[in-house]
Amino acid sequence: NEVCEKVGVPRSSFYYHYNTIRDVLEEIEKDFIKELSKSLSVLEINGLEEKERYLKSLEASLPVIKTYEQFIKTVVVERQDLSFMTRWAKLIAEQTRIAQQDFLKEQTLAFTTIFSIADMLNSNIPLAKIKGETIYKTSGHLYELKKELLEL
Repeated sequence: NEVCEKVGVPRSSFYYHYNTIRDVLEEIEKDFIKELSKSLSVLEINGLEEKERYLKSLEASLPVIKTYEQFIKTVVVERQDLSFMTRWAKLIAEQTRIAQQDFLKEQTLAFTTIFSIADMLNSNIPLAKIKGETIYKTSGHLYELKKELLEL
């Protein structure tokens, strides 16, 4: 009811196209992943250092993230949908190969990027203020901590 009221459509119209709210979220998620994949797949990152690959991929992602800002707030911040975050992290890792030979670092960078963006969106920090350098440093520190814990 709440969704139908917010978008101004009768419930019958909603249920004609979807069975559940989850169906709507899945469709938006597919569109988000497709758009993000498209923006990352055209990057020229071969031969770049890890940090430059990371910053370039973040820069290419931000317009798509801005378009899907409310969806990301809903799915990542409010619902904490781990399956969506995992698919997003996998896409980041596959498309950018941020840490080419280090799977742990690649995953840490990808997930920390998502959590940092979600935290900024949740705090109502404009995307224009997101500093790739800051997210990269945070990810690097987290990676070092994870490595240290694994060695214990």
